[in-house]
Amino acid sequence: MIIRTYRVYFFLLFLMLPGLLYSVDFKFQYSDGDNYRIVSEVQETVKVNDEILFSKEFLNRIAVAVSEVYSNRGDIDAVYQISERTVDGGVYQWNSEEYARFTRDLKGVYSGAIENTTLPSVRDIPRFPDGDVKPGEKWVFPGEEIHDLNSIFGINYVIRIPFNAFYTYEGTIEKNGKI
Repeated sequence: MIIRTYRVYFFLLFLMLPGLLYSVDFKFQYSDGDNYRIVSEVQETVKVNDEILFSKEFLNRIAVAVSEVYSNRGDIDAVYQISERTVDGGVYQWNSEEYARFTRDLKGVYSGAIENTTLPSVRDIPRFPDGDVKPGEKWVFPGEEIHDLNSIFGINYVIRIPFNAFYTYEGTIEKNGKI
């Protein structure tokens, strides 16, 4: 009887071991004084009733500084520099520079003074579930995209577009000799 019990426990441990070894608790890690940059290019075409109103390319340069860290979140100061050009080419022309301050928790949810600004324009992504995530595991969380229609259409209105972001943890990879 005792031998069979140990065999069952050993078998269950053997089945659970791969999940325990490869699961990850995803979270943002903030440190006071951290600084980083984000650079992105966006191609945008705006249509109304299948008629193109305009097509532009945007070059976004964002300087980010973590100003204060708490046990479960970080205060973030960001400067957004935005340049644009028409899709048919040419050089980027300076559009605007804006400052935003917000708080982001360890799982990716934004809060703070963020309600009074349109930046960051995409919020709450990526967002991570509580606890460990195993390869192949999927989750869904809401996000939000915000646009000020005044700069595009001359309308004094901010539009908030909710969406669902779908995630799958595919596991670890090795790239350029790093895991």
